Amino acid sequence: MSNQQKQISFTLTCFSAFVLLLFSITTRAAWVKQFDYTINDWLHQNLSLKFKPIMIGITTLGNPTSIVGLVLVVCLVCYYYKLYSAAGFVLFNVTIYTGLNHVIKSLVTRPRPAYEHFVHAGGYSFPSGHASGSLLFWGSLWILSRYLIQNRTWRRVSTIVCGLFPLLIGLSRIYVQVHYPTDVLGGFLLAAGCLSLTWLAFKRQQLLPTLHD
Repeated sequence: MSNQQKQISFTLTCFSAFVLLLFSITTRAAWVKQFDYTINDWLHQNLSLKFKPIMIGITTLGNPTSIVGLVLVVCLVCYYYKLYSAAGFVLFNVTIYTGLNHVIKSLVTRPRPAYEHFVHAGGYSFPSGHASGSLLFWGSLWILSRYLIQNRTWRRVSTIVCGLFPLLIGLSRIYVQVHYPTDVLGGFLLAAGCLSLTWLAFKRQQLLPTLHD
């Protein structure tokens, strides 16, 4: 199986899993409630309230204003180095698919958890916009690092950083009690599928460097 075929398979798997999760939530499947309870219970048992300020700080990194600010910085850097397609790649992923996330939220209308929220959160719950947005941004940077970073050590560092931020932000949304674990999982699945789809399209149109592909 070629790399392209593997990526197509990964993309379809992410979208299929998202649709299955969406169906399970809308039909109130029993496993969804059990999954949410198990993950939520485990997280709060292992992270006491002394972590509350840290988790609130982490969740702030996924706020729309934070993501918009990071996108602007990346776009300015890309513009300075004349990496216009790279800037377009990040901008497209974050803006278009964040809009898609909001559309799905308005259609599903899943209420947020009926717990005390440690931070303000409006709107509906599924899929998590913070989880989706953070993965769209940091995932875009990770993809670009494959083309723009030659040193293998720094590539590994970029993989760790770009993977750690979305994971921590996703966990923080559960910890501050504004999302169910399945909301975060749905956000990650949707973002991963969309990222992979855009990556395939940009490679097909040769809109990204190919030296380190």
